[in-house]
Amino acid sequence: MERDDQLKLLGKQIRGIRESLGVTQDQMAYKAEFARSYYSGIERGVRNISAVNLIQLAKALNVEVGELFPNISNL
Repeated sequence: MERDDQLKLLGKQIRGIRESLGVTQDQMAYKAEFARSYYSGIERGVRNISAVNLIQLAKALNVEVGELFPNISNL
Protein backbone atom coordinates (compact mmCIF):
# COMPACT_ATOMS: atom_id res chain seq x y z
CA MET A 1 0.00 0.00 0.00
CA GLU A 2 1.29 3.42 -0.96
CA ARG A 3 1.96 6.15 1.59
CA ASP A 4 -0.80 8.31 0.08
CA ASP A 5 -3.30 5.47 0.57
CA GLN A 6 -2.27 5.14 4.20
CA LEU A 7 -2.77 8.87 4.77
CA LYS A 8 -6.22 8.64 3.15
CA LEU A 9 -7.18 5.82 5.53
CA LEU A 10 -5.94 7.88 8.48
CA GLY A 11 -7.99 10.85 7.29
CA LYS A 12 -11.06 8.67 6.83
CA GLN A 13 -10.72 7.37 10.39
CA ILE A 14 -10.38 10.90 11.78
CA ARG A 15 -13.34 12.10 9.71
CA GLY A 16 -15.48 9.26 11.06
CA ILE A 17 -14.67 10.19 14.65
CA ARG A 18 -15.42 13.86 14.00
CA GLU A 19 -18.69 13.09 12.25
CA SER A 20 -19.77 10.75 15.06
CA LEU A 21 -19.46 13.75 17.38
CA GLY A 22 -21.63 15.89 15.09
CA VAL A 23 -18.89 18.48 14.66
CA THR A 24 -18.08 20.34 11.43
CA GLN A 25 -14.58 20.60 9.99
CA ASP A 26 -14.59 24.31 10.84
CA GLN A 27 -15.49 23.60 14.45
CA MET A 28 -12.87 20.86 14.78
CA ALA A 29 -10.14 22.95 13.18
CA TYR A 30 -10.91 25.75 15.64
CA LYS A 31 -10.98 23.38 18.62
CA ALA A 32 -7.68 21.75 17.60
CA GLU A 33 -6.14 25.17 16.85
CA PHE A 34 -5.44 24.23 13.21
CA ALA A 35 -6.06 26.29 10.11
CA ARG A 36 -9.24 25.10 8.39
CA SER A 37 -7.33 24.22 5.20
CA TYR A 38 -4.75 22.20 7.17
CA TYR A 39 -7.45 20.23 8.96
CA SER A 40 -9.28 19.58 5.70
CA GLY A 41 -6.02 18.28 4.22
CA ILE A 42 -5.66 15.82 7.11
CA GLU A 43 -9.10 14.37 6.47
CA ARG A 44 -8.48 14.19 2.71
CA GLY A 45 -5.18 12.40 3.28
CA VAL A 46 -3.00 15.03 1.64
CA ARG A 47 -1.27 16.11 4.87
CA ASN A 48 1.24 13.95 6.71
CA ILE A 49 0.30 15.06 10.21
CA SER A 50 3.07 15.14 12.82
CA ALA A 51 2.95 13.23 16.10
CA VAL A 52 2.57 16.47 18.04
CA ASN A 53 -0.42 17.48 15.93
CA LEU A 54 -1.94 13.99 16.29
CA ILE A 55 -1.81 14.42 20.06
CA GLN A 56 -3.37 17.88 19.78
CA LEU A 57 -6.12 16.49 17.52
CA ALA A 58 -6.80 13.54 19.84
CA LYS A 59 -7.27 16.00 22.72
CA ALA A 60 -9.69 18.06 20.64
CA LEU A 61 -11.65 14.93 19.70
CA ASN A 62 -11.46 13.66 23.30
CA VAL A 63 -10.04 10.27 22.23
CA GLU A 64 -6.80 8.39 22.76
CA VAL A 65 -4.21 8.94 20.02
CA GLY A 66 -4.40 5.28 18.99
CA GLU A 67 -8.09 5.67 18.13
CA LEU A 68 -7.12 8.06 15.33
CA PHE A 69 -5.40 5.27 13.42
CA PRO A 70 -7.26 2.85 11.14
CA ASN A 71 -7.27 -0.86 11.88
CA ILE A 72 -3.96 -2.32 10.67
CA SER A 73 -5.79 -5.05 8.77
CA ASN A 74 -7.15 -2.32 6.47
CA LEU A 75 -3.61 -1.35 5.41
